[in-house]
Amino acid sequence: MKSSLRCIHFRCEWQIIGPQSPGQRFERQRFQSFFENLNSNVEFGDYDDFSYRLDHCELGKVRGMSHQGGQAFSKVIYKDDALKLVEEFTAYSIDEFARQIKVVLDAWFECFSETVLVVQNCWIRGLVTPLHSDDSRAFLSETVLGLREGFATRLNEAPLSVGFNFVSQRQYESVPMTLEAKVSSWRDGRSIWIEVHGGVPMSEPLNAARHDRAEAVFGRCRTFLESEVIPLLSDYDRKEHD
Repeated sequence: MKSSLRCIHFRCEWQIIGPQSPGQRFERQRFQSFFENLNSNVEFGDYDDFSYRLDHCELGKVRGMSHQGGQAFSKVIYKDDALKLVEEFTAYSIDEFARQIKVVLDAWFECFSETVLVVQNCWIRGLVTPLHSDDSRAFLSETVLGLREGFATRLNEAPLSVGFNFVSQRQYESVPMTLEAKVSSWRDGRSIWIEVHGGVPMSEPLNAARHDRAEAVFGRCRTFLESEVIPLLSDYDRKEHD
């Protein structure tokens, strides 16, 4: 590949249960404390928009337009008994987001120590560029998928996007972890967009004393992306395939 992975999106979601489940509700004051604790972090605490409703609490930061052409923002959301951490068109690296997971959960359990996390889902999206192809649609359709040469010309109009997805399963502790990869051409016509999603019910709920294991789940998604998905594409990105 011409360049290493350029991450553009991270997301983690945790399903939460507690003494008041299902449909647990927390007072505004507790969420205010959570967001103040989170915002006291020097590295990640620059959120400036706090909103509260009984069924939806959110802390956000709009970061302007990214150079990829989309709105960049950061959000921490509690809704439908789920805590969500989102970085859209992010400037963070994978390592930085892994640290951010710990910061967010540290702040959460300081304010909501009676809760536990029972399911975790993670998403990583990024862009790579083939070295030996100027058209990511042709690279994916003809080189990777093996469709006949001239695939696009056999349509009435060339497709705007070409891609594929596959689902794998890897063992996480004693629980099977589902990992899904989505691969498609990016709108610039040169880059390839990759999304990896991993989801797993925790073999033991994550609580205030052991929530550091949440980083390991994210790490499994990262390993799948970096050690399997990208090398798979790189195997096709050779001169003999031109």
